[in-house]
Amino acid sequence: MQRNFTEEGKRQLLGMVSEVDVFEGQIRDWAAVNAVDLTVYRVVANFGAYGSLPIFVGVYQSGSDAGFVLIDGVNGEVDGPFVSGSAIDPRGLLVLHGGAFVSGTGVQVVDAKTGGCVAAAPTWHPSPPFGAPATWIITWTTPGWRCFLNNPATGTSCKCRREGTGRDPDGRIITVRETCDCTCAAPPGPGAIPAGPGLTPPPALGCTPCAVEYLY
Repeated sequence: MQRNFTEEGKRQLLGMVSEVDVFEGQIRDWAAVNAVDLTVYRVVANFGAYGSLPIFVGVYQSGSDAGFVLIDGVNGEVDGPFVSGSAIDPRGLLVLHGGAFVSGTGVQVVDAKTGGCVAAAPTWHPSPPFGAPATWIITWTTPGWRCFLNNPATGTSCKCRREGTGRDPDGRIITVRETCDCTCAAPPGPGAIPAGPGLTPPPALGCTPCAVEYLY
């Protein structure tokens, strides 16, 4: 049976997509400003006949401590942390939506970009899962680099990072990131260098070495 959206339904859907996109940007900006090593990507938890909830998976690393958290794309609730590579279980967030989700019913988690099922949260690797790195096509995300001081209070040593999408010769897609060790000017107080999302490319900051990693 064919279903058609009403004009009001279209406006609501577009509004929701826009708000979720803005929220994702705010999470990334918060991580940059607070010098948190956090990579964010979006999944969708499908449940019941028609239910779906956008969820952000935040993969973090702090020294030897690594894992991920789940962030509700609608109300901002956070669940976790969880162990790296463990299954993504969104039920802790879904039960907070009242009667929309019935506890004990099935949930399917899919990648928001590819639509493929997601069994477990990925981790960063220095090499791609298939094919040589030279064969990959990488599209870097705008606005580009985000930089933060390793010691926001006193130091000038910083890291600059950009994220993007990697595509192998067979069209398979994963998230990639490039991280560089750089020299930045210390700000009056803690925060990102430059403040907010970084637009200055690392070559202008004397950055070396740089490394590309693959999320899977």
